Amino acid sequence: MAVVTRMTVRAVGVDLTARLKHYLERRLLFALGRFGRRVTGVSVWISDENGPKGGIDKRCAIAARLKGAGEVRVEEVGAELWFAIDCAAGRLHRAVSRRIERGHEPRAGGLGWRIQ
Repeated sequence: MAVVTRMTVRAVGVDLTARLKHYLERRLLFALGRFGRRVTGVSVWISDENGPKGGIDKRCAIAARLKGAGEVRVEEVGAELWFAIDCAAGRLHRAVSRRIERGHEPRAGGLGWRIQ
């Protein structure tokens, strides 16, 4: 049975479309799904620092709250928002995995999402 985890998304200078929300949801489910009930919440901040001027300025920051293990935060900046999201999700997976391994927590069931 999947666990529904609360995920909040904040966007600055970025149009938070249904497609982008769905993409975030899928990437984070893939990155964090194996950790199940240990993930109690996720916050995502995406932004375009320079707006239409362009450049390597698309930022994705993610914070995952872990049951009994605090919070893990990662941030990635890139020329494309989708790339920044992919890289941040991958870094988050590795960081959460390291944090949990240090705590020797048992594995839990699946994970689902609800964007607010």
